[in-house]
Amino acid sequence: MTTLEMLPARTLAEVNEFERLLKENASLQDIVNYTLTHRVRLIRPVVSYDTSALALSFIPAVRDTAGEKSNASYSYQHLRSDLYDIVTEAGCQLEARYTVPSAHVTIARFVRPVGWPDNETEEPVFFTKRAHELVAAIEDINRELKSDDWKRFGNPSRGEWVVGQEKGLELMKGRSWYGKGESILLGEGFS
Repeated sequence: MTTLEMLPARTLAEVNEFERLLKENASLQDIVNYTLTHRVRLIRPVVSYDTSALALSFIPAVRDTAGEKSNASYSYQHLRSDLYDIVTEAGCQLEARYTVPSAHVTIARFVRPVGWPDNETEEPVFFTKRAHELVAAIEDINRELKSDDWKRFGNPSRGEWVVGQEKGLELMKGRSWYGKGESILLGEGFS
């Protein structure tokens, strides 16, 4: 999950200069460990989709599991905003490709429409059938995710994810989409 995109579509020299400036003017350790003191919860996972991608999307939570307020004014969007402020206050101007305010993990990107014929001899009806089958499968998964039967998944948390749990934030460099790129620093997690 990308929490903050800093500098897309730049040369290696520009990225290295940005990294140098960030290291000189901010504590990278404080950035990657920010979730140790600023915990946010993401809940109610659902598989979302559009014509370009599939994603596991979460809703930012501001209450604990017992319904009591737990820093009710601090959410995932606040975490993103705080990290943005830390980086820009260090003199590093961010240039994100786009701002996606959602908390999501991309599962897949479509390079062509779902079910699109592999060759021009296939009938277009297969395209429609495959697309409907994919949507039906996603709807089945979402019914499971919304069910009360989380024990089958081995986790009674009902899909809750506390950002920074098990491992902290990770500062990546280079082409960091879909697990690629160079890890500069990994934050400390908590249990």
